[in-house]
Amino acid sequence: MELLQLKYFLVTAQYQHMTKAADFLHIAQPALSQAIKRLEKGIRRHSLCQVWTKYQAQ
Repeated sequence: MELLQLKYFLVTAQYQHMTKAADFLHIAQPALSQAIKRLEKGIRRHSLCQVWTKYQAQ
């Protein structure tokens, strides 16, 4: 997870529209979509690691 991905997510949430957020960020819309997908994967991976760690502690 990178700060830039979080920034992209926050701007997209503000605009509630990928194309408008991409325009504001001066990037292509597909690049924005890919960055948010990577963020989602990172969050899922982090969550799974937390669950696994708790499971192993039992």
